[in-house]
Amino acid sequence: MPLELIAGAVVGAAVASPSVRNVVRRGLIYGLAGALIAYDKVAGLAGNAMQSARKTVAEAATADSAANHTEHATHTEHATHTTAATAEPSTPESVATRTTATAPAS
Repeated sequence: MPLELIAGAVVGAAVASPSVRNVVRRGLIYGLAGALIAYDKVAGLAGNAMQSARKTVAEAATADSAANHTEHATHTEHATHTTAATAEPSTPESVATRTTATAPAS
């Protein structure tokens, strides 16, 4: 017998038999339900991963901004203390020297 004839006979018997139809129907229903549950789980995991990634990026940006602000404030404070500590007392000679040293040449 050819293979097509055998496959046709099996499909015909399956369609005609109520018990086989019930098994196939139940299998399709359970298979579809399983696929939908799996889809929901994967979509939920992907959503959680995206939310976690966004939160991590936001926290990193906030921490970086705070670190830059602190670094700038520390640098400014250090420069202010350094300038005040190393400044010469203002005497007429030191003012004249600084004025002439920074004046543009004519």
